[in-house]
Amino acid sequence: MNNLLVVPEHKASQFAWKGTTGCAEVSELTDGGSHGFEGRIYADACDIGFTVVSDRTGRRITFALVSTERDADNDVAMWKYRGIGRDSDFVIIVFND
Repeated sequence: MNNLLVVPEHKASQFAWKGTTGCAEVSELTDGGSHGFEGRIYADACDIGFTVVSDRTGRRITFALVSTERDADNDVAMWKYRGIGRDSDFVIIVFND
């Protein structure tokens, strides 16, 4: 049974890639706010993340949030996501600009 929900999707070209690590600023993934670029991944769990779709091949990788880093003022500085399952070598970092 597939319990994956429909999560927000982003194009791989929205990220700067070095190997299997992609980086982007949250404003590049949203309409200027920090919400809406991620959502719940599974119907029966609270994991959040998003799917990245390759512009070239159409390959889809779903990423789950693994950590949130905060600055000295306790504002979110960045979110770190890791690919799920066989795609766990892929990492995405989203900076809160």
